Amino acid sequence: MAFFAVQFIYRYFVVSGSIYLKTFNDWRLVLWMTVPLTGGVIWGFLTYFCLYPDENIDNAIKTFLLENFDWKVEDVSYVGSYLYRMNYGIDLRNLIGMTAMLTIMMLSILTIIIFATKCFLEIKNYVKTAQKFSKKLNSLQNQLFYALVTQTLIPIILMHLPVTILLISTVLSIDLGQTSVLVSVTIALFPALDPFPVVLIVKHYRFAMMSAVSTPVVKFIQRRLDNPV
Repeated sequence: MAFFAVQFIYRYFVVSGSIYLKTFNDWRLVLWMTVPLTGGVIWGFLTYFCLYPDENIDNAIKTFLLENFDWKVEDVSYVGSYLYRMNYGIDLRNLIGMTAMLTIMMLSILTIIIFATKCFLEIKNYVKTAQKFSKKLNSLQNQLFYALVTQTLIPIILMHLPVTILLISTVLSIDLGQTSVLVSVTIALFPALDPFPVVLIVKHYRFAMMSAVSTPVVKFIQRRLDNPV
């Protein structure tokens, strides 16, 4: 998720013509790539040392797994948190892990929102400027603006929001039940849906896609008509 934060920083640098854009074109690109890498290492560290399975979590989830999925807890590999222990209150290890993960999530979301907003403002200025020039330039800037809005909402809705809700529900000891499985579905949908805003909203890309899809279909139909079975 830190990768998407870096992606929006890059988009802002491109749109605004920032002098920092050149940091993505030389050896400093490696430094930018260390941001998501570091986030992934920290996330893995927290998972391994703070959210590993134990007997208390096994006892807490075994009935749920058996009743809803017909799985035995011994046959399931998982990572998770069980903050409120009946014997000794809040588990400090789990609390540290969940707090750190929520912090990483919020930093990623805030970075996306801040730089997406900056992009919107820059593109709005372009749209106002484009109105003084050709209709084609004005139309293109509007298309890019709406594509950027949509591409901002997709990762927030499909990735950040579901995972944040899942983490917060754990902290608040709210049982989401089978609904929690939807997080895996929404995350899996993201790579497939992310390119669509640009492809569908920007007219030239849309026409190119329709042409690429329709041409083989038309040829197939023509072959069938020319050579009926």
